[in-house]
Amino acid sequence: MYSLEEITELLRKIARRYVLTSNTIRYLIEYRCIVSLLSKVRGPYEVLVDLGAGSGEMSARLVERGFAKQGLAVEPDAANFKKLMSRYAKLKQCRCLNTSIESAALDPRSADLILCTQVLEHIADDNAAVARISELVAPRGIAVISVPHPPEIFPNPGHFRPGYTRESLTDLFQAHGFQFIDHDYFFVISTLRRLVAAQKLGRVGQLFPVWWADREANLSTAEKAKEQPYGLAALFQKR
Repeated sequence: MYSLEEITELLRKIARRYVLTSNTIRYLIEYRCIVSLLSKVRGPYEVLVDLGAGSGEMSARLVERGFAKQGLAVEPDAANFKKLMSRYAKLKQCRCLNTSIESAALDPRSADLILCTQVLEHIADDNAAVARISELVAPRGIAVISVPHPPEIFPNPGHFRPGYTRESLTDLFQAHGFQFIDHDYFFVISTLRRLVAAQKLGRVGQLFPVWWADREANLSTAEKAKEQPYGLAALFQKR
């Protein structure tokens, strides 16, 4: 007999993969970019640190797929942290902290792999945030960063800037001892149009399969760059 908690978690897993929402399509498309970038470097890594982890879905999947042996997620928001604890509950090799990137009590050079997805645009002093990331990454360690790409298609009052180009993000990380390796884009305009069309239908739109909205699975990075992408994902290595 399954407990209510186990049934609830099973339903969440199904929803994450099959119910069309802005989150579920993110777990399909942005996650695919992250995995593609990580496939270009040697792994697995010992310790993955997810900064501004949200629900922890991205880093949990990476640990489950063997990209890292241990995971540590940092999330300051109380509501998100509750979701994070639930997602990490059965990952015995993972733990989470309810604190900010700046305040997290982490040892310098303790991370072999840093994941920071759609976080930097929410931080007023992004230079200080990247300095903190640099402090945490071991020499030759890897950082996977995702951010909005301007122009900002959906203006967000919680953003301090409309996003980063590949050049501006690279300049920011190179100033703190990182070498740019590769990049990709995600959420092109044709994908977003389908997502918006589904959202206008309310619950009916959520019944559309997630793959129906995915218009970029077979596009190259150069092709996505021409289609007004919402997001940029970049791979860096600490010198």
